[in-house]
Amino acid sequence: FGAVRDHPLLEAKGAFSGLLHITGSALLGNAFDALESLAARGERFDVIICDPPSYATTKRGRFRVTKDYVALCRAALQVIAPEGCLLACLNHYGISQASLRKFVQTAVQAQGLHLSALRDTPGQVDFPVAGGAEAPAKSVMAWVRANSLLQLQPGRV
Repeated sequence: FGAVRDHPLLEAKGAFSGLLHITGSALLGNAFDALESLAARGERFDVIICDPPSYATTKRGRFRVTKDYVALCRAALQVIAPEGCLLACLNHYGISQASLRKFVQTAVQAQGLHLSALRDTPGQVDFPVAGGAEAPAKSVMAWVRANSLLQLQPGRV
C-alpha cells in the first residue's frame, strides 16, 4: 500500500537511493486490520500484491497459509478497484499451483466479483527445482472486475 519515506528500512545506508520513487503511506501491522481499515475508508487499488508468510502469530491468532489464504485474498479484494489486478503469491511446499488458483477463484467468487483472467506466473529462476518437482514459490495473476450490479451499489465490493 505504498511506503513511508522516513521508514528506517528504506533509508538504510541509502540502499534505495535513486531506485525508488516513493509516494503514499504505509500501514504497519496485521494485514487483515489494515485491509479492513482501508475498506472502511473506501480506498481502492488497481494492483494488490498478496504475499504472506506461510505461518505467522499475531494478536488475532495464528495465520496459516494453508487455512487462511482465501480469507486474506477476500480481505484484499475488498479494496481492489472496479477493474483491478491481484498478484497472489505463496511459498509453501504443501500447496500446489492448482490449489493456489482455486484459493483465488474461491475468494473472487465469495466477494461477488468477476474473474476476467487467471494466469500462472513464470517460476523463479533463482530457485531452481530438480527432478521436475513443483517449486515451493508459486504465484498467479488474477484480473477481476466488479459485476455490473455491484458497480451500481457504492461501497459494496
